Amino acid sequence: MSFFRIIPPYPDDFAKAYIRIPRAEMERLGVSSGDIVRVKGSRDTAAMCMPLDKTLPHDPTFEFLHNTERIQHLTRPSDLVFQNAGGEVLSLVEIEKAEDVVTAESITLASRRPYTYKAESLDLKSLIGTPFTKGDWIRIAIKESDSIFPFAEFGVVDAKPNSEILVISENTKFNFVSYNYRNSLAPQLSKLKKRFQIGKQISDKRLGISLESFENYEDEWRLYLETRVVLDEPTEWLENIMHVVISAHDDIGTVYKQVKTRKVESRWTEEGSQCNKLLLTFVPAIKKDVSKITIEIDEIAWKRRDKKDLQFLEQINEAIRGEPTVVSVWQQQKSHYMVAQGPWRLDIKI
Repeated sequence: MSFFRIIPPYPDDFAKAYIRIPRAEMERLGVSSGDIVRVKGSRDTAAMCMPLDKTLPHDPTFEFLHNTERIQHLTRPSDLVFQNAGGEVLSLVEIEKAEDVVTAESITLASRRPYTYKAESLDLKSLIGTPFTKGDWIRIAIKESDSIFPFAEFGVVDAKPNSEILVISENTKFNFVSYNYRNSLAPQLSKLKKRFQIGKQISDKRLGISLESFENYEDEWRLYLETRVVLDEPTEWLENIMHVVISAHDDIGTVYKQVKTRKVESRWTEEGSQCNKLLLTFVPAIKKDVSKITIEIDEIAWKRRDKKDLQFLEQINEAIRGEPTVVSVWQQQKSHYMVAQGPWRLDIKI
C-alpha cells in the first residue's frame, strides 16, 4: 500500500469510478489498466485504476515546509471516487491492489433526493464493470436527458453477496428504494464519557502543532488539534482549507480510523502566524482498559489560492463554457498547497 497526493481529475472521467496513477506506480503495485484497487481516504472505496499521463492547466503547485525529502506520487481520482473516499478536502489517499473482488448478484440503491423518472429511463448497462463498496455513491446516466447534469445519484445501501468490494456485471439485479439516502446517514447523538486537556506541542520556526484536548464518547472519540504556520504574504491568500493525515492506535492493539475533520476556529497572532483549531473524530470509542493512545501525524496540508489566480479561473471557465459537465467536475482553479510532512508521534495518557 502507498500514499498518493490528490490532484484534479480528468474531465473525461466525470461520474466514472476511475483513479489514475503513474504507470511506474501501477507496475509497482502489480496492476494494469482497468484493474480494481482499494482507495483509502477518510473511508474506503474501490476504483478502476488507469494511467496518469497528462497534466492540466489548473494543476496545483506545492510548497513543502517540513521534511522535503519525502516524495508522494500524484493521483487523479474522478470526482466520484474523490467523493466516495470521504467527500472532504483530502491531501493523501492510500491505494493498494484489491483482492477477492466479487461479482454483485444484486445491488440496492437509495435515491439521494426524490426523483420522478422510472428505472427504465436509467442507463444501467453503462455501469457494467463498475466496482463499489457499501456506502458508496453511484451516478447513473439518464437516457435522452437534456439536463446540464444528466445523471441520477444513488447510494449503495445493500449488496449481495456480502463482500467488501463488488463489481457490477450484466447479470447484477438492481433494486431501488425511494427514501432519502442523505437522511439515512444522519449522525447519531453520542454521549460524552470523558474529557481532559492534553497540552502537548511540537514546533519549529515556521510550524507549530499542539494537541489541546481529548473527548471520549459512547461510539467515538474526538481530538482538538491546533496548527500554527508562518505565511510570507498572509494578505494574498483567499482560502484556508486544511487536511490532516493522522492515524491512532492504543496499547491493547486497537487501530482507530479518522472519519471526520472540522475546522472550528481560525485566528492570526501578533507575530503574523495563522492558527487553526481542528476537531478530529475517530472510531471506535475507547475501551475502559486502554491507558495510552498513540497519535501519528503523517502530514498537514493548507490549500490556498492567490488573488492573481482569479483571472486565470475566469479564462478557464470561458474556455469550457460549452461543456457544462466539465464545470461540475472540479472548481477550475490553480491552487497552491503548503505541506508540512512528518511523521510526528505523540502519546496521550488516558
